[in-house]
Amino acid sequence: MSDLLSRRLALLGERANLSLLSQCLHGIERECLRVDSDGQLALTPHPAALGSALTHPQITTDYSEALLEFITPAEADPATTLADLELIHRYAYSKLDGEYLWSPSMPCALPDEETIPIARYGDSHIGRLKYVYRRAWRCATARPCSASPASTTTSPCRTASGPCCSMPKATAAAPATTSRRATSA
Repeated sequence: MSDLLSRRLALLGERANLSLLSQCLHGIERECLRVDSDGQLALTPHPAALGSALTHPQITTDYSEALLEFITPAEADPATTLADLELIHRYAYSKLDGEYLWSPSMPCALPDEETIPIARYGDSHIGRLKYVYRRAWRCATARPCSASPASTTTSPCRTASGPCCSMPKATAAAPATTSRRATSA
């Protein structure tokens, strides 16, 4: 533990500061995978019965359509926070229609990376942005990009089904250029 953290914890533990701990708000973000009856990752879209993954305040998705994220409101009483989480879980279970929530921290058996459905958030600008971000993240972290013989400016990531995206290739620094606007006197 760092010296700074140790000093701060010691300050909180002093009698004069203990009341500060009762002024905290508590919230939980809990992730669970949706799985089918065989314990395999659910490859189905985010259930419409759970509401929009983009705008629902308590149920969304993370990287994949199958990765649900439950978000409790911030509460002063930790017991209320846990009760909120229980209500969100119960609601989600009631809408899963033959699927289950995988609770262990180790994931269920996963299919090939390309088979895992990336989370979709609709056709709005922000929804598309969130999808593109996750797609690029998959591309950048799951496999090395290889240069495309067809292009010298992009480096598409290769998957079993072909390129998944095009990421700009790193290039040598271009000389600085200046532009001048014409002004009238």
